[in-house]
Amino acid sequence: MNSLKGLSDKELTGRLRQLVREEQNLTLLILPHLAEVGRRQLYLEKAYSTLTEYCIHELGYGDSSASRRVRAARVIKDIPEVFDMLKDRRLTLSAVVQVSSVLSPENKDTLLPRLVGKSRSEIDRIMAEYVPPRKIIDQAKPTLVKKLVIVEGAPAGASSKSAAGAPALQLGEMTRHSDGANGPSDKTSTPEVKEVLERMFEIRFAADDELMELIRWMKSHLSHKHPKGASYLEIFKYAIKYLKAREDLAVQEKPRKSSAKTDTRYIPKNVKQREWKRDKGRCTFIGSSGKRCNSDYLLQFDHYPVPYARGGPSTVDNLRLLCAKHNRHTAEHLYGKTHMQKHYIKEAPGAYLTAARRNFAAPSSVMRQ
Repeated sequence: MNSLKGLSDKELTGRLRQLVREEQNLTLLILPHLAEVGRRQLYLEKAYSTLTEYCIHELGYGDSSASRRVRAARVIKDIPEVFDMLKDRRLTLSAVVQVSSVLSPENKDTLLPRLVGKSRSEIDRIMAEYVPPRKIIDQAKPTLVKKLVIVEGAPAGASSKSAAGAPALQLGEMTRHSDGANGPSDKTSTPEVKEVLERMFEIRFAADDELMELIRWMKSHLSHKHPKGASYLEIFKYAIKYLKAREDLAVQEKPRKSSAKTDTRYIPKNVKQREWKRDKGRCTFIGSSGKRCNSDYLLQFDHYPVPYARGGPSTVDNLRLLCAKHNRHTAEHLYGKTHMQKHYIKEAPGAYLTAARRNFAAPSSVMRQ
């Protein structure tokens, strides 16, 4: 690892591309070998009942990696044309595995050409033509989930409530104390942690592309509050509570003029909205190759082309959207890593924001129109 620190950026990325090409070529050599081992059933001699088990326990692959390679090996054994398409980079290993359940010698001539250059979602659409349609019925199935509840100063066996406020179902008299030991209830132990049962619902329904795009947008919108990614439960609660609050308030107020001073970092609501719409809610950083980042995660408003520290105003023409990593990268280029190090605040694992810019997240005002 230390030997890599002496490489230039160009050398490092060039070497990485070369290694990836070598890895891909090596995988292409492995697949025919796996197919032949499977044809000869050599894994049986090693006391494995399947080729997948052989790959996991004998070759050291993980469960997912072994399954993917075995499925691809079986495809190229039955349909040799697939190997040629993998070799020419017209197909990826992921695409072959994805269609392995529907690809056959009978449909290969019509199906394989359609897969070239297609994304996973596009391949899913193509595969739908080869499988019978299935109907998903809306369901809300109740279930009981174990949950730990802290009961401050409560005697053993006392009634407690779940976070939702509903009475919880106690699991006997067992108590888990704060030191992690299990045993008889100790009335003097605080805090007391009890295991309870809480009623939850397992909801199932069919979502179309429009809803999934809205959910993706909401995950981006909530990424500062939930850096590891908001769950579906958190997303739907947030959206429904927001709509309910608006309906309850039902207040129509005229827009008030902002009293903010122009010499502060404050960015007016209407400026945020216009700038967010202009940049389409995505990071605008352009790399040396001309590629735009386009990330929609942990977005921040950056003063550009004139930084705020150098007198840049908070206007639409002097703002742009950057993801947290590119905001940090830009600041380090402007002011140096040593200078910026003291401004960094660790917000969450893997997410570092500058103290000066941490409040300029994705504009919640867009939601509060």
